[in-house]
Amino acid sequence: PVGFYRFPSNSWIADAALSRDGTMLLIGGGNEVRLYDMSSGETLRWFYPRNSHLNEMSCQYVDFASSDTQIAIGWDWGYVEIHERSQARSLDLSPESRTLAVGQN
Repeated sequence: PVGFYRFPSNSWIADAALSRDGTMLLIGGGNEVRLYDMSSGETLRWFYPRNSHLNEMSCQYVDFASSDTQIAIGWDWGYVEIHERSQARSLDLSPESRTLAVGQN
């Protein structure tokens, strides 16, 4: 729903982006980025700097790309992450080798 989206009170908001189809909202600030569902207001996913030694980095920019299938996050020091959304058809986990196999459509 259109309205307020709760972001941690100890973080400032650096950037926000609305998906082209208007169904998702990205808000970045501090060392996290949140992806919201616009229809429910629920947080779909949190993003943090991937390398553990970078957890003090701050988000500078967020954006959607490639018809909303990719999310770009710009952190301090020129560190950029690209996350791609895909829909899995099936998941298989092998208990012996702890290998995950994903099938896509």
